[in-house]
Amino acid sequence: MDITLRSYDESTQTLIAIMYLAELADGQTCKNVKVMQTTLEGYMKAMAHYTRLPENAGRDIRREPQENKAPYQWEEHPLTRSIYQDTKRWQGKTNRKDPLTRKMVAHIRDIGKTKHEDNFHEALADWLTVILYAGYRGIEWIQEKDPVKHCGYRVYEQPVRHTTNMVYAKCKED
Repeated sequence: MDITLRSYDESTQTLIAIMYLAELADGQTCKNVKVMQTTLEGYMKAMAHYTRLPENAGRDIRREPQENKAPYQWEEHPLTRSIYQDTKRWQGKTNRKDPLTRKMVAHIRDIGKTKHEDNFHEALADWLTVILYAGYRGIEWIQEKDPVKHCGYRVYEQPVRHTTNMVYAKCKED
C-alpha cells in the first residue's frame, strides 16, 4: 500500500482514513487497548497533518469529497462522526467502564431460551439488563442514611472494580 496515498482517488483516501479510525476505535493500538475519543481525534489530526503535506495526498483526507462544493467546504465524513459518537458513548458510562452491550445481553438471553425457563442464563440476562441501564452500584442500595454524613458504617478497603465507588456495609452491625 502506498503510504502517501497519492495513488488513490480522493474518495478512497477518505475511506482509508475511516478504516484506520475504526481499527483504532476497536482497540487495534500499540498496546491493544481501547482509547478515548480525544485520543482518537488526536491520532486523526496527526494523520491529517501527514496527508496534507504536498508530497503526500496534499489534502485533509478526513473530509469527504463532495462534487458540488469546493474542497475547502468539504465536511467530515458521517462515518467518522459515528465512530467518535460510539466511542464517546462507550466511555461516557460513568462509573462503569465495562463495555457491556445490548447485543451481549441478547446473546446470553438467547442461550437461556434453549434451556429450562428457570436457568442461569435468563437470570444473568435480567441482571445484565439492569446493569446496562442503571449502572453498577457499590453504594446507595438498601441504606437509609448517607454513609459519608453518618458515622458507624464500615468502608471496605477496595472500591468496586473499574469504578471509584466505595463499598459500604449495608447496616451498622455488619
